Amino acid sequence: MANLQALLDPATTAVVTMEMQRGVVGDLATIPELAAAATGVDLIAGVSRLVEAARGVGAQVCHATVSWRADRLGTPLNTPMARALAHNPAQILHGSDAADLVPSLDTDSRDLRSRRHHGFTPFTGTDLDALL
Repeated sequence: MANLQALLDPATTAVVTMEMQRGVVGDLATIPELAAAATGVDLIAGVSRLVEAARGVGAQVCHATVSWRADRLGTPLNTPMARALAHNPAQILHGSDAADLVPSLDTDSRDLRSRRHHGFTPFTGTDLDALL
């Protein structure tokens, strides 16, 4: 088994958050059940502690976010969930308050951002791999 300390070397370790945004799990969430589940496990506070610890030891933090254009260009509505969310004209619009990170995570200018306008994963068709 590889040396665990070598695998977790802060110089080669990154913490990636995904959609920790006001319009997803925060005060402007558009899916109340998702926000309630996040609140129920104290998700925002836990992720905040994680990224603070990562920053504290010199590991990179990257926030993967999603936002949509008002005209939905670049956002395929090819899943039932995407089509349902698209009925909300204000659904996490690019540049809106809902697209912002929850405030407790948006505290360090050294953090990287990977933004996308499509799909449900930040790992395909984005700049996440290049950033990391």
